[in-house]
Amino acid sequence: MILRSFFSGILFISLLLSSIAIVVLLSHVYDKDLQGQSVIFAALSAISNALLALVAYWQLPAMEQTAKASQRTTMANFLLLLTEKWMHEDMIQARCILHHHALKAKNKNHIPEIISAYVIEMSQDTTHENIRHFAQIISLLEFMEILSGLYVEGQVSLDMLQKLFGGSIERYYHYLQRYIEFRRSNGSPSGITFSSDASLYGNYEQLVKKLIAV
Repeated sequence: MILRSFFSGILFISLLLSSIAIVVLLSHVYDKDLQGQSVIFAALSAISNALLALVAYWQLPAMEQTAKASQRTTMANFLLLLTEKWMHEDMIQARCILHHHALKAKNKNHIPEIISAYVIEMSQDTTHENIRHFAQIISLLEFMEILSGLYVEGQVSLDMLQKLFGGSIERYYHYLQRYIEFRRSNGSPSGITFSSDASLYGNYEQLVKKLIAV
């Protein structure tokens, strides 16, 4: 690819210098013949454009390869950022809290009820610790909604999300589904209902349904 670019540069410079030399030479030959000069300049312009198009066409594979490499690098950096966010201290703390309460359930079918009751209680608690724990769980939900939005918009594939996050996407929706439904019906923790509450975490719900259907 580097050699192709190097030779393309040499070819372009050679064509440019040759065209200049021909124009200067013919200008002297047809010094007083303006019509002849116009014809010559038009012909040389057409030839130059054709040669430049040829050079550009020759460079096209290298340009496409460079663009693909750039896209791969950008995507790799983007996925790395998502992974770093997922491994952030607040995310880990939220997952630990949810796991701790999931272990309390003697019947695994009761996990959503236990966790939703706990999260709703936390949302109304004014102690510093519970406010922070509640904020961490909401951060996890919002992160899942962002991931789901990226999928809905076609920015990431279903396979990519499954490879990065495994069953976590479905697990935490299962844990927090009752809380999501409560928020949609009853509004924000403060009791104020916003127009967006009715469709809260809609992208997340859509992604989970897609994962279950696979």
